[in-house]
Amino acid sequence: MSLPRPEFDYVRRLVHTHAAIVIDPAKAYLVESRLAPLAKEHGCASLEEFLRLLQSRAFGALHREAVAAMANNETWFFRDSTPFTALAEQVIPRLLEARGRDQGLSIWCAACSTGQ
Repeated sequence: MSLPRPEFDYVRRLVHTHAAIVIDPAKAYLVESRLAPLAKEHGCASLEEFLRLLQSRAFGALHREAVAAMANNETWFFRDSTPFTALAEQVIPRLLEARGRDQGLSIWCAACSTGQ
């Protein structure tokens, strides 16, 4: 199945507007694989029919389902120990040395989906 460009662009805009997720133009296969089961679940004969259904309605629960289906709901924040080892063994010691150990150090990690 190859999703026509206008439909693919609709999904890209929908997901970007409501989840700030940018879908690369080469990722049409991802849109198809993630939304096809949702289309079937809602009784649509094809993905294109499902997208026409979305386009014919004001933003609501069905659109939220589609956006959620396109989201990668995994975080790799704590799974790769290399950044934490580098922080603990190289970055933080150098920062503390440059500031003076008695001044302390505050670190804020922004833009983490669940506040890590």
